[in-house]
Amino acid sequence: MLVQRLARPTAPAERAMAAFVRSGGIIRPIWGALRGQFFQNATQMGALYVDVANDTVTVTKPKVEILPLARADIVNIADLTHFAEIAGKYWNAQIVANHVAPALAPLLPMLAIFGEQEARLVSVCDYMISLMMRDRFHMAERWVAEMPAPPPALLAHYRTRLPPCLRVTEDQDGRAAAILACRSSRAQGHWKDQAWLRARMQDIGGLVNL
Repeated sequence: MLVQRLARPTAPAERAMAAFVRSGGIIRPIWGALRGQFFQNATQMGALYVDVANDTVTVTKPKVEILPLARADIVNIADLTHFAEIAGKYWNAQIVANHVAPALAPLLPMLAIFGEQEARLVSVCDYMISLMMRDRFHMAERWVAEMPAPPPALLAHYRTRLPPCLRVTEDQDGRAAAILACRSSRAQGHWKDQAWLRARMQDIGGLVNL
């Protein structure tokens, strides 16, 4: 909405920001790990970190936070281990390997488990999807190969919820299938195939929370 408004500024603040962008200034959304504790969406405005919903998680915080970017302590997610570390603390979740939907493992190699029955394939955000694609699914392959498998009860639960083209069958090794999916996607050049990505995102659709 801000980008659209800056294209046709009317208010004084919008005109000031639009002039800043025209002269080479940066105004863009950013996402990453904030202070080693949270996943955070914010806005970079030049050298400033701007959070206009600072009280989303903790309602007693100031509603808006503006800091020099260097002091904000927000960093890019480096890899899946970094993501899992933040997710475990922020969501109070256990992050394991996605052996329940092997076909989606190249893009969503992790499964976040909340309690005994609730789970979520992660992470369907542009940054993490792009990270898997740029890496040509190597880190996704390592994750599904090396990380703990989901509990058997959760595998059985997913078999009842996923369509046949996505779920792991009872006689199938979910780990081996997920590894094969990553290797096959890399060999077929899916890491640079936007049509393949669009098809997989359609598959993901409403299946992230199950």
